[in-house]
Amino acid sequence: MYELVRGFVNGPVFGTLARKGRAYSKEASGGDALSVFKEGASALGISPLVYWAALFNKHHSALLSYVRGGYAGAPPFRVIKDMVCYLLLFYALLVDLKMVNEEDVKEDGDA
Repeated sequence: MYELVRGFVNGPVFGTLARKGRAYSKEASGGDALSVFKEGASALGISPLVYWAALFNKHHSALLSYVRGGYAGAPPFRVIKDMVCYLLLFYALLVDLKMVNEEDVKEDGDA
């Protein structure tokens, strides 16, 4: 099972993260992959975390639809992949906004 999950994360998940990171990065923002959250939030007068949550909720709702009735609007593996990517971007936002200290995470020891 570990190899299955690792293969999914190392392949499709990181591939999607790299592709979407490039798409989200705007040259005007200096290539910041988090700019879509920051600029969208600024335009709406909300925090980047709230903006992130609104986008993440779309994938969460799709997964719940699949669990309830078998339809997610996309294959469930794609929804899961997108959710993992959004969770990694959430972590990056927390670090970027200085709400989480990256060094604390490295030293956490909860492995």
